[in-house]
Amino acid sequence: MLIGELAESPRGWSLTARQELHPDQFQDLHFLLKHLAAHTGTPGPIGQLRFLEHHVPDLIVPAEDGGVTRLPLTAPSPGAAVPFLADLG
Repeated sequence: MLIGELAESPRGWSLTARQELHPDQFQDLHFLLKHLAAHTGTPGPIGQLRFLEHHVPDLIVPAEDGGVTRLPLTAPSPGAAVPFLADLG
């Protein structure tokens, strides 16, 4: 593991981890994420997955069937306003 931190807050626990994985380990990762998704109390993404050659990560989100799925994100075009910054003037 490259980075790992487990922290408690008033809203619950937070796990931050960064790990370089080989594709042979994806089944184990999917198993872990499925169990984390089943215990999350917060809607929305539970993690990110970024391949070395990509600049933008995919979000890991709980699926309705109890599993997890990847939600691809896209990078803005060079020079384009980032939506959450566009209104700051």
